[in-house]
Amino acid sequence: MNISNEAKIALENILEDHEANNVRLFHNSTCGDTPVGISLDNPKKDDIVTTINEIKIAMEPEVEHLLKGVTLKIEEGPYGEALVFEGLKLNCCCE
Repeated sequence: MNISNEAKIALENILEDHEANNVRLFHNSTCGDTPVGISLDNPKKDDIVTTINEIKIAMEPEVEHLLKGVTLKIEEGPYGEALVFEGLKLNCCCE
């Protein structure tokens, strides 16, 4: 996984505003949604903890393989800027 410079700045601001030390990535099984959720929770016992573009990241082991080749970046949406996982496939339960 990579973090764009724009996303890094946004995350630094979020972490500072919420007095948090890291971002936590977790498995999300909601149908039609991204399979990886993001929070400011502290690392859990089995999390993989790493630093990407100077941002401390904790992630559930289940999401590590999903994030290969993925970039966390900023995109402009209908409600303003948002963090998005570019290259991450949505959960699909249409089959």
